[in-house]
Amino acid sequence: MAKHPNIESDQAYKLASELASITGESLADGLTEAIRQRLERERVVRFKEVRIRRILMLPAEIRVHLKEPVNSDHSWLYDDIGLPK
Repeated sequence: MAKHPNIESDQAYKLASELASITGESLADGLTEAIRQRLERERVVRFKEVRIRRILMLPAEIRVHLKEPVNSDHSWLYDDIGLPK
């Protein structure tokens, strides 16, 4: 059996009713779709935030595995005549 939304906020009920009127959907379908879209947006935002934090942590994690400090002149990459080592 389907459950029907119990909207106690007058403003929420008014907005949901207007949306249902415009789209021709039932109140429940309109609410479900609106919540689904909001949830998807929030998931995208959270995923981006987690990914950014992970990327910002990578340099520290990489440094742990380096045997020697890295120079900014890249001399450890090239020999005396400029060829890769």
